[in-house]
Amino acid sequence: EFTLSLPNEFKTYRGSTKRVLKTAMAEIVPEVVLNRMDKKGFATPEEKWFRNPKESSFRDQVLQVAKDFPQIFSEKGLAREMDAVLSHQKPYTHVFWRILTFGIWIRTFGVEL
Repeated sequence: EFTLSLPNEFKTYRGSTKRVLKTAMAEIVPEVVLNRMDKKGFATPEEKWFRNPKESSFRDQVLQVAKDFPQIFSEKGLAREMDAVLSHQKPYTHVFWRILTFGIWIRTFGVEL
């Protein structure tokens, strides 16, 4: 919340991001680490987890979010969508992952709907 409330010039400066964090860590973290330019993101293998027939945990956890928040999600509708993807009638989308992480986030931070 604090960093989001800062003016933009404290967040980025001359193309450099995380200005406040880098300034705060300048005497702790080596400069070569603070100013790395070779960082790369990575993709999570959620489609592999979703499609793994030996592991139903992903599906069960997504459906649990629907059970926990019926005012937002339809458990039957979500199960139908997942079945369509598993049977290759529809392509995989990241919506299932987003629903799962939404459920984890809302429980972690005690958000009430």
